[in-house]
Amino acid sequence: MQAQQASPRTETPAPTGGRARLMAAARALIAERRSFEALGIREIARAAGLSQTAFYRHFPDLETLGEALIDEVQGEILQMFAALGAEAGAQAPEAHLERLVQRYFDYCLLHPQTIVVALSEYHGSLPRMREALSHTLEIITRWIARDPRLAPLLGGVAPAAIEKDLVFAIQAIFLMSMDYLELPDRREALVQRAQRLMMVVIAGAKAVAANPVTRAAGPV
Repeated sequence: MQAQQASPRTETPAPTGGRARLMAAARALIAERRSFEALGIREIARAAGLSQTAFYRHFPDLETLGEALIDEVQGEILQMFAALGAEAGAQAPEAHLERLVQRYFDYCLLHPQTIVVALSEYHGSLPRMREALSHTLEIITRWIARDPRLAPLLGGVAPAAIEKDLVFAIQAIFLMSMDYLELPDRREALVQRAQRLMMVVIAGAKAVAANPVTRAAGPV
């Protein structure tokens, strides 16, 4: 399947609430610095046009702001997935899965610095950021496993039985994001690899769930 370019980003109104302004300012500074940990609370407040005291009315510390940003990104990705489901129409589940993977990479092109910083913080020194990112990958995994358009691929296997294997594919695709952003000539191949990985993991999870011996043995 050919990798497609993301559509141009549309202009959105400037945030007006203090919390939203702080989050928007942090994302703008992250885009410049390629680091969340390097940001300062006073710097974020100044960029948002607020006082440092105002920052603490919305967030007790920097990591809480970081967790809110991760939740925001998670919501944006799931919103893109949901919109894809609404516009897909009659479509084979395999094709729908391929489009979900492509839509994630489209998001990477729309928000490259957000993804770069997320990848950095995934193995960074802030434990709550690492935990929040891992949780987001689990939430995205759960959403995909329970997408009704993919139900035929599961062959009657409960989504929960797929999730514990599918999350490893989601983590791998997340880690592919850097190559996708930095190596334009490999984007099509990376998308195809990610799509194939999802199909293989789902097929393997179905096989394990269908085999009582393998299921009883559990992961090695």
